[in-house]
Amino acid sequence: GDARIRWKSRLVAKGYNQTLGVDYFRTYAPTLSLPSLRSFLALCTIYGLNVHNIDIDTAYLYGLIDTLVFLKIPEGFQPTPEEAALLKKHGNRAVLRLNKSIYGLKQSANIWNNTFSKTLQRLGFKRTHSESCIYQRTLNGRKMLIALYVDDLLIAHKSNSDLQWLLKELSREYSFKTLGPVQHCLGLDISRNQKGEYSINQRTYINSF
Repeated sequence: GDARIRWKSRLVAKGYNQTLGVDYFRTYAPTLSLPSLRSFLALCTIYGLNVHNIDIDTAYLYGLIDTLVFLKIPEGFQPTPEEAALLKKHGNRAVLRLNKSIYGLKQSANIWNNTFSKTLQRLGFKRTHSESCIYQRTLNGRKMLIALYVDDLLIAHKSNSDLQWLLKELSREYSFKTLGPVQHCLGLDISRNQKGEYSINQRTYINSF
């Protein structure tokens, strides 16, 4: 295997310096609850749906920023020739204006949820009335369900062609990892028997103590 050490870094905003009503307004983003996950799996059992799991990479970086937010220029920033001229002109007063959301902003979760929700709605999915994190649509007479927990998606589908269609559409806008049939979510182990019935337990969580 590859024994090389890999180093990772991420530019993060100092969200604790933000001011309500100035550089952020809305922070709320719904998350999938345990009762909703159980209901989702129950529906998948009733309709005989397969559940596939994907993980969106760096989800908070996709949404367009909804207010004026400025950042100090980080160490190691490599400007273009045009940017270098501006830096030379303005010196220490120069800052960066954000065009898209980044991690650390108070509104990042809200922006991501709205961004991805619009994508699903454009693809024909509708939020259920009782749960903001579960979406549904009927494709070629077959039902599809999606449960969204921040950047984790559970995709319930009847046909593999429906799954491949959705993955192809999502790949036009997002980078993601395909994790295969669902095995874990919200601290629960998820399994499916030969009859197509889903069951949940917390064996992994208990064994971690």
